[in-house]
Parts: sequence; C-alpha cells; structure tokens
Amino acid sequence: MSSTMYLCWNLLTYKGNLPDELILKIAYEFEGIQHPLVKLLFNDTKINDYERLRRLPFSKTIQRHYYKYGCDDELMTLLINKQKHYFMNNCRSYTMYENPSYFIPRQKGRLYYSVLNDNLPIERFTYVNFKLNRSKKMIKSIKCMKCGKLYINDLEHTNDYDNYYEKYGSYTKMLMTIEQNKDVNEYLCRYCYDVAFNHSKLN
Repeated sequence: MSSTMYLCWNLLTYKGNLPDELILKIAYEFEGIQHPLVKLLFNDTKINDYERLRRLPFSKTIQRHYYKYGCDDELMTLLINKQKHYFMNNCRSYTMYENPSYFIPRQKGRLYYSVLNDNLPIERFTYVNFKLNRSKKMIKSIKCMKCGKLYINDLEHTNDYDNYYEKYGSYTKMLMTIEQNKDVNEYLCRYCYDVAFNHSKLN
C-alpha cells in the first residue's frame, strides 16, 4: 500500500468512521487499488517494441498533447512530423507508426494499445451470441452401449431432433432433460432394448 493510500485509508477510518468494506469500494472506484490479476494481465499483454517507442525523446511531446487535448487531428499530425524528424536523422530505415498510443503509456490498467477510439461512446447493452456447442456435441455423442448406435439416429422420426430443440429452446435444457430421463452412460437403443426386454421375458 502506497503512503498516499495509507493516509487516505486512515483518514476515512478514524475521521470518517467508515467501515473497511466501504473504504475498499471507494478506493477501488477511484483506482486507489486494483485486482491482483490486473498486474498479471497487464504484464502478459505487454509489447516490448511499443514500450521502447514511448521512451524515445519525442514521445514526451506526444504524451503531453494527448493528456491535454486527447486524440485529435493535431495529435496525428504531430505524431507523423515527430517521427519523420527523429527517424530520418537517426535511422537508415524506419517504420511509420500511425497509432499514437504506441508512444503513450497504457492508462488505468488498459490491456490494449489504442487510443483512437477514446471518443466513441461505450456500448453497454449488446446481445452477443457466443454459439456454445458443448451441449449439442454431448447430445450427438450419446450412443447405445451395446451396438454403438447414436441417440439422435434412434429417434422415432427424422425430424424429432429439431422438434426436441424447439420444445426446450436450447441444447443445454435438452441435454438436462435427457440426462434426467436416461442414464446416458448405459443408454440402449430401441432395438437393443427390445432384444434385452424380450430375452428377459423368455427367461
């Protein structure tokens, strides 16, 4: 814990009489503390080439402009001119970078190198279809323990599989229903079940 954080914590505790849980939430909201995984992710996503770029002499000028005005057209012009002047005088060949964030330290635990979309509104409500197929694959892998016939091929009609899906609305619910009514590890197809049932009747 830094000295500043230590001082704030004591002030909120002894002067503000706030509980530790509330102080922790306040500190987190104002970026006084961060989740332990943030540092691990931050280091894991580090790109050394970009880290070296922000230590170049002209990077300070780009950073000052960004901190004061944000990512605007003037910053892009400044970026191009500074790169040309520095690299033409110091390097035989160079790469022209068009993203100013390569020269700016990543802010607030940001895991990616880009500031070009800073001015765009944050989209908070988006439906994402992740297309998780685990349940569907598990249903298709259920087979008869005797002859190996697949469960989906043992349905009474060829369109029963689609009807089951429409009935339950998802493959996850469909799989849960199958598992409740059958032991998928000891599943017998219709033919093997009839043979075993008739054999038991004869005996």
